[in-house]
Amino acid sequence: MSTLANTFSSWCGGFNMGHIGGYSIFNILLLIGIVVLIYVLIRKNWSQKGKGSSDSDDALQILKKRLARGEISSEEYKEMKDTLENK
Repeated sequence: MSTLANTFSSWCGGFNMGHIGGYSIFNILLLIGIVVLIYVLIRKNWSQKGKGSSDSDDALQILKKRLARGEISSEEYKEMKDTLENK
């Protein structure tokens, strides 16, 4: 049986029955998966920052809706808009 294990080990490039230097293949794959997940999350976060969707844009949209619903007057709209744009 040990001869079979030694043969299998040599076929796998020195892997000792699924272990490489004390780490199992599962642990190595888990580590690679975590690194890939962190990379994807970082890339996603950076790509969203460049889309130009800022808080002032959102505030202007809310302001336009309030004007359309009649909650604020045209004068109030202009004042608030100037305030937001000059931030």
